[in-house]
Amino acid sequence: MNRVIQLLILALLLCAGSVFSDNSDFLKFTQQRANLGIAEDQYNLGTMYANGEGVHKSYAEAASWYEKAASQGYVQAQYHLAIAYFDGRGVVQDLSKAFEWSLAAAEQGYSAAQFNLGSLYDNGVGVPQDYAKAITWYQKAADQGYAAAQFNLGTLCYDGLGVDQDYLDAYVWFSVAANSGFNGAEDYRLLAAENLNHEALEIGQQRASDLFSRISSGQ
Repeated sequence: MNRVIQLLILALLLCAGSVFSDNSDFLKFTQQRANLGIAEDQYNLGTMYANGEGVHKSYAEAASWYEKAASQGYVQAQYHLAIAYFDGRGVVQDLSKAFEWSLAAAEQGYSAAQFNLGSLYDNGVGVPQDYAKAITWYQKAADQGYAAAQFNLGTLCYDGLGVDQDYLDAYVWFSVAANSGFNGAEDYRLLAAENLNHEALEIGQQRASDLFSRISSGQ
């Protein structure tokens, strides 16, 4: 079964606050603070270069500032630096570094990085393929409501990769992913349901409802 394998690239737009008369003032303020070593502003400056917001667009400059912030533990910078190394955008492509920075962000609980790390293990990119580890990281992201991770857990359960094949568990995760708004999850939920008898289907529906409620409430 197909799984979501592409790393997600999030375009983050910065909005200058009303305290700045124009974008040039905000840029100057951000540059000054970034040069002082303030991680948040280093990350913000990197994002401005990545998007060409108030500066000439430069992925190399973006990666440079992301790395400064990432080295200080700034999780969003770690996540975006990992993507830069994965795509070779502004840096020489390096899948080992993509994995390294994904792991750093994932260990801080950043759900998008946890999903990406699961995807790397799932597909054996930058690291030996390991479905069990993929499940571990997908689970962490899924528990935070990350719909793509919920869907991928369903496919691994359905195919019996990293776990024993379990159509009931697959049904539960596909249902949760569908409720989370993941496109196509409903079709896979119905596919999994075809492998369940009436009693198992009722159990699956209750489990899915309980799990979705728990995740939605942040418990």
